[in-house]
Amino acid sequence: MKNRGSTDTEESKWRIVSQQRKERIWQEILLPLSEKLQQVLKKFGASLSALEMEIKHVALSDKWQEQTKGVQTDLQGICRQIEGIILFLQGFLEEKEPERVRWVELEREGVRLVDAHLDVGAFLAAYRFDKIPSTVLCSATLTDGKGFVFARKKLGLTDTLLPNKKVIECTVDSPFRYQDQVLLAVPTDLPSPDHPEFLKIASVAIEHAIQISRGQVFVLFTSYSMLQKVGERLGQILASQGFVLLQQGSRSRQHLLKEFISGSKSVLLGTDSFWEGVDVVGDALRCVILVKLPFPSPSDPIAQARAEQMKQRE
Repeated sequence: MKNRGSTDTEESKWRIVSQQRKERIWQEILLPLSEKLQQVLKKFGASLSALEMEIKHVALSDKWQEQTKGVQTDLQGICRQIEGIILFLQGFLEEKEPERVRWVELEREGVRLVDAHLDVGAFLAAYRFDKIPSTVLCSATLTDGKGFVFARKKLGLTDTLLPNKKVIECTVDSPFRYQDQVLLAVPTDLPSPDHPEFLKIASVAIEHAIQISRGQVFVLFTSYSMLQKVGERLGQILASQGFVLLQQGSRSRQHLLKEFISGSKSVLLGTDSFWEGVDVVGDALRCVILVKLPFPSPSDPIAQARAEQMKQRE
């Protein structure tokens, strides 16, 4: 499943739009298969529920009740998950309002169905900010040229959605001495990312940057396929120079970070979750290489839906 004109960033995403519901493959293949899957899940959930009731019935003594409590709890949790999956499938196949976007995504582990809201502000306000006494939002990207206006609107931090909440804004200059401690390098001799030789030439530049930094380098990509190709090119070369190459997908994110931080000549190739929310302090991270800037592709389902939404409002 590949969008026409897509880049490798969105190579595995297939957006579902209204006209597709009228096509034969939707009516004669996808809908019947989904209904069959829902029936199988219902039977499976009923069997697990019956098993949980049977265990509860057999374990009459307090001792057996205590010993089987964990199993019963697990079975109850699985049954709730199955019910949630069935409801999600039913909603996923229904016609959606303009404020939502759906797509099918092919991942390494299987297929993922996504049903997303284009505007999450109302949900954050109702289910997050209005439910708890206070929340602290801290980021280097919450402000723009007009302050917090854009972020507040997108996050639902408005007087309309949160009339009884007080929002306090504050900007603080960084204590980090960027002019003295940071070198920003932008290569001007590389071809564009759509050039057939881009990865080959970029891999050489990445290798040089790793050597100069003596390791402890993050190399961040916008797609798994690009990550894998660069990893194949640099794997043996870096190993022969004493570097430890870590690749996202080989182990859990936490395991990779722990090994990276504990090393002295580590190189981590990452994508997606390594672009943000990662804090490596001091000399443990000496260099970050961005192979491509992480702008959403025009073929990304959410980017497409938002562009269509903006055209409709013009």
